[in-house]
Amino acid sequence: MKKFLMVIHLAIIFYFALITIFSLPALAQMEKFAEIKGTEIPFNLKCEDSVHEEGKFDFEIYRIAGDYYLKIKRKGKTLCLVLGQREWYNVYGMKIHQDPNIPDKPRLKITKNAQEKILNIIFESGKKAKYPFLKIIYRVGYED
Repeated sequence: MKKFLMVIHLAIIFYFALITIFSLPALAQMEKFAEIKGTEIPFNLKCEDSVHEEGKFDFEIYRIAGDYYLKIKRKGKTLCLVLGQREWYNVYGMKIHQDPNIPDKPRLKITKNAQEKILNIIFESGKKAKYPFLKIIYRVGYED
């Protein structure tokens, strides 16, 4: 009986070791490059299948295999992960460095589309960021 229990314990340890080994490449590809804390949202956010009351939210921007995700958090708890759509600036070449519409530091703007009940969360990485000149739009539902 003791040998049987030992074999079961070893099998469980081996199973968890395999899971850890195979999940490391996925975690390595997920890179957080911006964080905005304490953003006040005066609407109830609809994240996936749940609704979260208005108040302060934290936002983290991740790059995963060329896509950009917004992680919405409250009090340290992750509420949802939203895939963003990259927008391009209308300025190209060296002129992009002198464009006053592009911020030097990261900026977050939120606009409301009342017809579709969507909040457009616009993240701009700025000129001097690790990933400069990014403009990413995340669309999140809301309720009044």
